[in-house]
Amino acid sequence: MKIMTSREREKQVRPIRIPLLKGLLGHRVFIIKEKDQVHYSQKTTLSQLKQRVAGQGHDWPDTSILQANGFTVKTAVEYRSLFHMLEEGRFDFFPRGVNEVWEEIQLMQPRTEKLIIEQHLMLYYPAPIYFFVNKKNTKLATRIKTGLMLAHADGDFDKLINEKAMKKVLLKSLNFHQRRVFKLNNPLLPIETPLSNSAFWYTQHTRESQ
Repeated sequence: MKIMTSREREKQVRPIRIPLLKGLLGHRVFIIKEKDQVHYSQKTTLSQLKQRVAGQGHDWPDTSILQANGFTVKTAVEYRSLFHMLEEGRFDFFPRGVNEVWEEIQLMQPRTEKLIIEQHLMLYYPAPIYFFVNKKNTKLATRIKTGLMLAHADGDFDKLINEKAMKKVLLKSLNFHQRRVFKLNNPLLPIETPLSNSAFWYTQHTRESQ
């Protein structure tokens, strides 16, 4: 399986610690109501953003990450319910990974309230997705790690990311490199997370905002 890591998850199953999307899931842009864009177009600080309410799934790791960073989060059990809650004003913005938001916003249109991708801001926290295998299956773990490292070494890994994610989602539709970025901590990360290996992460942010 492949899923976002956490300390608890790595106690249960064996991670292959090579981020499959180079951390793109941790770059979070917001789904908002179109009429609210004017509020985000102003010079928004992190403190001001925290005065608004975010929406997330009740058991998503992102909920705990946002709360640990001082955000108020309204949750729902059902994923689709979050879009209805946003329309109804039960929260203000719905942070989504840049690798998933464009497909979601298309899927959920048309709706009573027009929902859009906010144009200027982005949250970032390290959120690696790994392959996980059974704790006892060291042979399979070694094979997967070897294959991923070879893909990194010959450039195939970056080529896949650039073709499938960057070109279609980020560069074309999200104005990724011009966004103001608020960097957050991820308290769920195990100490073994390879944060210092720059080859594993997409790090071409705009300047960090305060």
